[in-house]
Amino acid sequence: MKRARVSKKTFTIILTKAEEGGYIAECLELPTAHSQGDTVEAAVSNVKDAISLVMDYLKDKAKSKKGKLLRISV
Repeated sequence: MKRARVSKKTFTIILTKAEEGGYIAECLELPTAHSQGDTVEAAVSNVKDAISLVMDYLKDKAKSKKGKLLRISV
């Protein structure tokens, strides 16, 4: 049985202390992917979930479009 290939991507996040406590994590490459947490670890874990959700949404959106899907490197 073949296993599905999982491609890992690297993203850059900005982690800042929230005024009300805890931390805010924002993904530079995906501005709509952001989250927060009480600890650094929680904020990072939560933003990973947010990134996954945004990526899934974008993949579904791309599949629904008519046309040719191209992958490019910059």
